Amino acid sequence: MIKATTLFLSFMFLSSHLFGYQFPTNQRSKINSSKVSGIKALSNGLSEIASKTSPALVFVSIAKKVSYNNGGTINPFEFWFGPGTPGNQGQRRKPKKSGLGSGFIVDLNKGYIITNNHVVDGADEIELKLSNGSKYAGKIIGRDKNTDVALVQIKNNKFNRKGLTQLTLGDSNKLKAGEFVVALGAPFGLEASLSFGVVSATGRGNLKITELGNFIQTDAAINPGNSGGPLINMDGEVIGVNTAIYSQAGGYNGIGFAVPSNLAKSVAEQLINKGKVSRGYLGVLLSEIDEEDAEDLGLPTGTKGTLISNVVEGSAADKSGLKSNDIIIKVDNKKATTRKEVQNAIGLKSPGQSASVVVYRRNTFSRSYQQKTIKVTLGDYPNENQSIAEISGKGEHGFGLTLRNLTNDLRRKYNIISKKGSFVADVQPNSPADRAGLQRGTVITTVITQNSKGQRKYLDDVTPRKFKNVANKNNKLTLQIEFQGMKYVQRLRK
Repeated sequence: MIKATTLFLSFMFLSSHLFGYQFPTNQRSKINSSKVSGIKALSNGLSEIASKTSPALVFVSIAKKVSYNNGGTINPFEFWFGPGTPGNQGQRRKPKKSGLGSGFIVDLNKGYIITNNHVVDGADEIELKLSNGSKYAGKIIGRDKNTDVALVQIKNNKFNRKGLTQLTLGDSNKLKAGEFVVALGAPFGLEASLSFGVVSATGRGNLKITELGNFIQTDAAINPGNSGGPLINMDGEVIGVNTAIYSQAGGYNGIGFAVPSNLAKSVAEQLINKGKVSRGYLGVLLSEIDEEDAEDLGLPTGTKGTLISNVVEGSAADKSGLKSNDIIIKVDNKKATTRKEVQNAIGLKSPGQSASVVVYRRNTFSRSYQQKTIKVTLGDYPNENQSIAEISGKGEHGFGLTLRNLTNDLRRKYNIISKKGSFVADVQPNSPADRAGLQRGTVITTVITQNSKGQRKYLDDVTPRKFKNVANKNNKLTLQIEFQGMKYVQRLRK
């Protein structure tokens, strides 16, 4: 017995030295329960999506030439010995500033790649690294800063296509909150990275990311370098272009935004077919009004809208019958109570398309507001290289004004559109009007007063004398004014 035990121990000692230590295998720890089968199916599905879509990913790097600048300091070698001395090396170099981003192939045959405008904006050189490791120079086919979409093409039409694929642009209008999505890209330069999440919301507007378009919000991790990469649904289709993050530190914070695929597709196809993006043009300047403004104007309680400050002569708005001081509340039966909503409703349409604009218009005789629906055939936005942001603003106002009759000379000098009103010639220092920001050059076109019973009176033909009479009898006035071609609703309080 002793011999057998000794032999066994010797064998264990020998095997441990021959084969090394190995952890014990416990087959019972492997989970095959039906309770996790759904999770495994999801995991396998994500792996398949990654394997099928990653070959379309493109790593985009750019270079921008920067003028030589040493911060104004003098190179001591150059000071004593002239150009070409140590520290100068004969010629002033033009260093290059690099940038990184992502993109994805949408046409493998033609080498078309969609990315963000901000990824390639100002690029002097573009290098495209494909998923098979090949690198090629890229050229910009077109870009649209208003939607942050750009289309790039591989310069070499004989590029190596081995192992590559193209992605299909899905219908982002069908997307719903809660759907699973995958974000692909190169965050912080880490190529072919995948993150998984859900659609947090659709139709996110007023984010000040772009001039036009609403966004898809997702909690799939999006970081610097993800810009321009695709947001993929569970069918393996692109439903968005990763564009921006909400973060105070510059990194992932659970809130990312993507340009909807339908918008990206429309922009990219226009850039290919026409070399530019044509947009619908209404021809109005807008100023937002809130519920308090609406109450002062005598609009129905709770009304929000955008006041037409000015109608461009000969524009689509002018031809359709829209007027200055009309208040837009809907476009094509959809709420349009902010400048952004009006911009999207009009700017995402094409020239020649019609739009149904619902406005409140004040009846000249009854002084009450009536709702009107006006059909507009949209024009072509005059300059696509410009930002389409409209001027708007609103201030608080008070007394301390010196007024003059509005003359043709004043109208020409200050580019005043209104034909009637009182010209603000001076504002008393430290007066309520001064503290409110009223300036010389403002024209008061309408004064609205309200009595104790809530009844409103409108003074449209405002002269300095009439204004003085009204102001002496009221502590609260609501004004409609023009300043630098814009019309505003502003309140005056003693």
